[in-house]
Amino acid sequence: TLLHRMSGKGLGAEYHFPRQPCIYNSKMVSVQIILTNNSDKEIRNIRIGEQKLASGMRIHDFYEIECLHPGTSKTASMGIDFCDSTQAANFLLCTCNDHFNVTVQPPVGELLLPVATSEKDFKKEQGKLTGMNENSTAITGSPQNSSSQAIVHKVVNMANVGVVPSGQDNIHRFAAKTVNSGSLVLITIEVKEGSTMQLRINTEKSVIGSVLLRELKSVLSQD
Repeated sequence: TLLHRMSGKGLGAEYHFPRQPCIYNSKMVSVQIILTNNSDKEIRNIRIGEQKLASGMRIHDFYEIECLHPGTSKTASMGIDFCDSTQAANFLLCTCNDHFNVTVQPPVGELLLPVATSEKDFKKEQGKLTGMNENSTAITGSPQNSSSQAIVHKVVNMANVGVVPSGQDNIHRFAAKTVNSGSLVLITIEVKEGSTMQLRINTEKSVIGSVLLRELKSVLSQD
């Protein structure tokens, strides 16, 4: 939730990440804002006001909504350059009478765009991203959550990544690049005996790599 209707004097706002390339700027993440008028009066001139952003971050505002009638909703599209970090974007959501402090917090998986690649190219790029650029952990799973279908579903749900064709049934590979810098993020999950899994992430973006490792481990451990 971006703005609860009680705080927004009847104006409610939700946000989500449609996982489409941003039309405003290729370094920005697409964000959709769903605005709803829960009051019995028109809400006019809905727009983005002052932005309070970390250094380097940028926002492309959505077009001003002149009038939102009672009981109706409108979807607005905006772009945010998070600079490949999970720092929140803070800004004012304004109407003709009020302004409200709001925050868009990006999950790490939404800072990525899928990459189509072959197993051979994946391994070649992975070979360049070792040492400090590699994070790995073991995961204890159960038979039902270590099936191919369960793994692919969980990973793709959590992160905007592409599935890489694999020659081995027990090894799953996923490839993506960060939206801002285009840095590769390579994910390997190897299912071992007894439903244990080895998760490995290769990327030069060490913060994204470690956050992704932690969150994927949590998702893959759940039934």
